[in-house]
Amino acid sequence: MYRVGLAFWKLAARLGVPLSLRIQVMHDDEADVYIATSTDLAGLVAEAPSLDELMFSVRDCAEMLIAHTLHRSLKLTAKVVWDGKVERTINFVMT
Repeated sequence: MYRVGLAFWKLAARLGVPLSLRIQVMHDDEADVYIATSTDLAGLVAEAPSLDELMFSVRDCAEMLIAHTLHRSLKLTAKVVWDGKVERTINFVMT
């Protein structure tokens, strides 16, 4: 598994190497929504009222951003590997 954002991640993705992506999740108490961002993948910001909905949004956004960055559609599908804790880093695995 190769992490998005590291050197040569785009080459690894084009070769079909499974990718991982660190996601930071936090809860906005004032708006009562969960927010996900990633320093690994520029532009990834998602919010949703529940963690389950957030994970679907993150998956869709990450797939779209990675495909856009690679200038091709992905043959990989996304799977979220997460410990369920808010304000922690999760791995987003493209396999």
